[in-house]
Amino acid sequence: MGAKNNLIGLSLSLCVQDIINGKVLLKRVIKIITRTAMATDDDVDHVISAYRDNAWRQNPEEGEWIARMLLRSGKVNQPRLYGRPIPDVYESGGHWVRSEDRIVWSI
Repeated sequence: MGAKNNLIGLSLSLCVQDIINGKVLLKRVIKIITRTAMATDDDVDHVISAYRDNAWRQNPEEGEWIARMLLRSGKVNQPRLYGRPIPDVYESGGHWVRSEDRIVWSI
């Protein structure tokens, strides 16, 4: 697969859900620019617990594994932690884009 098939996600919960459901291959994910602000391990545990109960309820174990793997590999960017604008999923046309210049940012 070429670079044109790679994707940038704009929502940790929705993107992991797509991977669980087989809509997107994990190997196609360049990174996920999320709206979360997980500064500590406790923050990560809290967010993952919430997503397990909601967005990933059909397979919470796989969702958690995918999310933690993306975090460990440095593929989760959290601009909110640094006071930077965050992606607007709706204005960007969905939670997957092929290029950062397709992202509409919000404050």
